Amino acid sequence: MEMRAPNTKLFFYFLLLLLCFLNPALAQDVQKLEPTEVVATPLDAIGSRDTTRPVQIITESELKTEQRRYTDALNSLGGVQARLEGSPIISIRGSQSSARTLVMQDGIPLNFSDGVGFNPLFVATENLGSLALLRGPSSSLFGRDAMSGVLDFQSQQLERPKFYSGYGSFNTQQNFVGVPIKSENTSAQVTAYQTRTDGNFPYRVQRNSASGTRARNDSELLRSTLSAQGQADRVQWKTYHLIARQIGSTPQDINTPAAGTAFNNWGSLSAFSANVKIDETINLKSRTSFKYLDQRYNDQGTGRSQSLRQGLALSKKFEQVRFEIFDDYSTEFFRAGYLNSEGQSVNLNEVGASVQIPLGESVTLQSAVRVTNDTGTVLPSVGVTGVDENEWRYFANYAEGYRPADVTQKYGSFFGFLGNPSLRPERSREFDIGFEKNVTREVLIHFEAFSRDTFDLFDTRMIGENLTYQNVGRGRASGFEFRSEFHRSDLNGNINLAYLKNEQLDPVASLPLSPQVQASLFLEKTWSTWSIGAQETYWTSYYDRDSFNQLIDMGAWNTLDLFSRHRFTNNFNLRFSALNIFDHPRELRFGYPEPQRSFLIVGEATL
Repeated sequence: MEMRAPNTKLFFYFLLLLLCFLNPALAQDVQKLEPTEVVATPLDAIGSRDTTRPVQIITESELKTEQRRYTDALNSLGGVQARLEGSPIISIRGSQSSARTLVMQDGIPLNFSDGVGFNPLFVATENLGSLALLRGPSSSLFGRDAMSGVLDFQSQQLERPKFYSGYGSFNTQQNFVGVPIKSENTSAQVTAYQTRTDGNFPYRVQRNSASGTRARNDSELLRSTLSAQGQADRVQWKTYHLIARQIGSTPQDINTPAAGTAFNNWGSLSAFSANVKIDETINLKSRTSFKYLDQRYNDQGTGRSQSLRQGLALSKKFEQVRFEIFDDYSTEFFRAGYLNSEGQSVNLNEVGASVQIPLGESVTLQSAVRVTNDTGTVLPSVGVTGVDENEWRYFANYAEGYRPADVTQKYGSFFGFLGNPSLRPERSREFDIGFEKNVTREVLIHFEAFSRDTFDLFDTRMIGENLTYQNVGRGRASGFEFRSEFHRSDLNGNINLAYLKNEQLDPVASLPLSPQVQASLFLEKTWSTWSIGAQETYWTSYYDRDSFNQLIDMGAWNTLDLFSRHRFTNNFNLRFSALNIFDHPRELRFGYPEPQRSFLIVGEATL
């Protein structure tokens, strides 16, 4: 494979920003933290679990999802790739499939067992407060689909009624209103969101100089949420409800002369969780969630999916040792044209335990194991984190992940295809080590290196007269991620740099290559009522597979996005974004070019 030369302009920017971070004149008010006695090593938390592996928290101001698609924001994070065109994908460290990443909304698992993973209909990015990202296999703590990592989208907790309205390229329109309701022991909020777009956009394909207009991409989305939380005596509780509908069209790839598919989808999500403090050392947690998804297509009929998931966890603290046992049960039902007329049910129960043990005052050990009832899969993990006298935090982890075969792969039946109920789950094993430190009160640096093996990957093979899935693939991903963050009242910035070597150890493996180098740089400056920010994102040595299963060089690409905000009053501000201002072509999935230059202007008011 041909290696492409790195973008020297981007790395010049990286060097310039790094020098700015270290420039004493820039950080004139910054004083280095004096070493302090470490009395405990804090564990990072995501969802309802603690972990020795660092969790990256990305704030709403960094994601700017009301000014751009959330996939563009995710693509600026080291080791993460996302796309909407063709089919939704979230890939962590080269995992490629959304079904290999567990996605949550406010701690509620969103993945179905249909092979698609999560559905964007359930992710309320219009009111996003933060995003928690855990890289690496995490199935011992979170169960199925956490084969490459976990993403948890957290809603913003509104303090006052909020409204925004926006207009942008491709006749994009969006409107949002959110209202908080508070009492002494209870807080709740209601949100409503509407967005529509014509969606048709011109494109250029870098690899073959093709150009044209992608159509039809029109869609309209309506989504509403209701959430509430409170406490009484020893009980803390939370409930979350979402209902959404989206209609529109999805075109075929540019190499297929077809009109595309019209769709009409709607879904609902309901969840209730409680944390009961039995005594000073014992806690009982419970979470129940139900998802329903109805998908109608003009040429493929109707599909219905429903999922009930129940989680229980009991934790006990023995002096400084914390022990937890948990059980996660899910039952799902699917009805689609490729299944038998009665539909198909999937039941899965996962039982596990974890223990956290302090080793002295500055080191914590965590070990966990989970067992599944479907195949008897055993998933262990062990991690250690520590802090030295100079406040450097070090960590090392070994973890395993898995993803069961989906209903299509197991039970699908149509002309020329027959499912394989004997499929073993896909598995992953990863080692990672790293460190991080708040160099000053404003500057954080983080480094992490990893090596992951995947095996029993699914791929189709001809058995007799039918295609069917078999466990035939094996691959290895290794690399590192580095990031540096700078936060001050008038200046914010971050650098992300990731290197990934994604290898096929088995010549028939189905795991395509990911970008070898992924980098981004963000800088935002504030002057009184104005703020201006710039984000550059860069990928190189990026490959994908065509319809003949051949690796195709998609070419390097980089985009420059500009963001500005002006506060007219304390209650009203205007935000503007110009995305991919140099119109650089992108094709993150073969045959599905991404939108090029676009803009969006948003007015926001609070009462």
